[in-house]
Amino acid sequence: MKDINIRIGTLNCRGLPKTEELERSKQFIRFLRSQSLDILALQETHAASADLQSRFH
Repeated sequence: MKDINIRIGTLNCRGLPKTEELERSKQFIRFLRSQSLDILALQETHAASADLQSRFH
């Protein structure tokens, strides 16, 4: 039987979209992408605007 490794991350984003420092928020999202996760589950994104949705995409 072959082992399958899956990297999973979870994050409660409650404060992330509210941050006043857009660059800091972008850096954090870049950090998450650099983790090479297979699955990232986000909670409480409150991504109602198209701009915020694109930041999470």
